[in-house]
Amino acid sequence: GVYVAPEARGRGVGRRLMARACRLAQERDCCRVELKVLDNNEARDFYETIGMAATAELAYSIEDRALADLAGEN
Repeated sequence: GVYVAPEARGRGVGRRLMARACRLAQERDCCRVELKVLDNNEARDFYETIGMAATAELAYSIEDRALADLAGEN
C-alpha cells in the first residue's frame, strides 16, 4: 500500500512514490500499477490527478465471523 503522513501531504511525496512505482513496473515489464482504494479514501482525487482511473473490477474480502469460521476448517 501507499501512505503519506498528513504532515507530508501537498509536498509531492505521493507523486514521487507513485512515479517510482511506475518506473519499477516498467523495469519489470509490467503494463499496469493497481491500487485497492476504499470508497471513502481522501486520496482518490490525488490518484486521478496523476492519471489513474477507477476500474469496475470487484474486490472480495473476508472478515470477522466468516474469517474465523473459514480459518477453523481443515
